[in-house]
Amino acid sequence: YRALSIAGVAKVVPEECQEDYANRATFRAGAIRLFKEFRSMVADPTLCGRPKVESAGPGGTRLGEVMCTAAVALHFEQTLTAVEGSLDAAQAAENKAAFQDALKLARLHYDKERRVFVENVPASGVIDYSTPDGRFFNPGHSVEVAWFLLRVVEVVPDSEAEGIALKALLGSLEAGWDTEHGGIFYMQDILGKPLLDATVVSEGKLWWPHTEAIYACMLAFARTKDQAYLDWLGKGHD
Repeated sequence: YRALSIAGVAKVVPEECQEDYANRATFRAGAIRLFKEFRSMVADPTLCGRPKVESAGPGGTRLGEVMCTAAVALHFEQTLTAVEGSLDAAQAAENKAAFQDALKLARLHYDKERRVFVENVPASGVIDYSTPDGRFFNPGHSVEVAWFLLRVVEVVPDSEAEGIALKALLGSLEAGWDTEHGGIFYMQDILGKPLLDATVVSEGKLWWPHTEAIYACMLAFARTKDQAYLDWLGKGHD
């Protein structure tokens, strides 16, 4: 967010401002530097003084890495493009690499049978439901990743990834919907087993998964005109 805010400042600094400490080029360079640092920190949290989270096991990946990489790269590209009209070759390549990383990770976390993105994947790159961490499913995150991918493929066309995103959106809503009381569950064990621990119990309902679902369904319907997404949009809104 710091990189995005600095890039945003670059967007509003007048072109004629030539002060060394407050010109467009200075803010742009600072934002790009922070963006590169951010990508390094996602790969190795110890660079920013945080421990490596091993919920996916040593060498495993977490769905949050997909969300961080995709979300920041998307906003960063939009902001810098607004500043300059287009990106230079070096920055365009950096952003493309970030998008491709996000697409690669998303594929690892996608369960084709259940049509959802799971939270943790071990170093083997194969989803493992033999452990509680491996079975951990957050419907809101899965929906969020689906719409991130729909936006990413606008920049880096990938028909397979687009298909995965559209399927995962419906699969996540179907798996995460409370058929008795309505609304999207916050946390679940994908096989229906008890959760070991959670800051919010699985029956809890929070606002943000529903806003993610509303936006995702609007985006999917605009792309496909498939009535299924419009129907889910109505349920999420209600």
